[in-house]
Amino acid sequence: MKHGLGTATTWAYRAQPGERIHIAGPSSSRSLPEGADWLLIAGDDTATPAIARFLEDLPADARGQVFLEVAEESHVYDLRELPNMEVTWLPRNGVSAEASTFLADAVAAADWQGGQCFAWLAGGAVRGP
Repeated sequence: MKHGLGTATTWAYRAQPGERIHIAGPSSSRSLPEGADWLLIAGDDTATPAIARFLEDLPADARGQVFLEVAEESHVYDLRELPNMEVTWLPRNGVSAEASTFLADAVAAADWQGGQCFAWLAGGAVRGP
């Protein structure tokens, strides 16, 4: 059964047989897979508490990028700062969550770092380009 459109759904539709993927649910979302060199973390308003917790749990030498889409500038707040984790806030400022492609666009334009990536994506109303 196929479900709506969004970043994760689009990614799943594009996955090819034989590609290696990791899927984690709430019970295993606290640990990183062995061999991950860097992290790509992205989410909308609904995921900001989980992303904040995720950053708190990371080792100090974690490397990667974080993208958070929120309704407005006033929803941006301080997160744990790690020297090798770049955090980018994406306030919609009047654009509806259903119409926004800010998060999908930011992830698509992200600098892909070398080595093995672990991607953690979450959201309630994320649309792709």
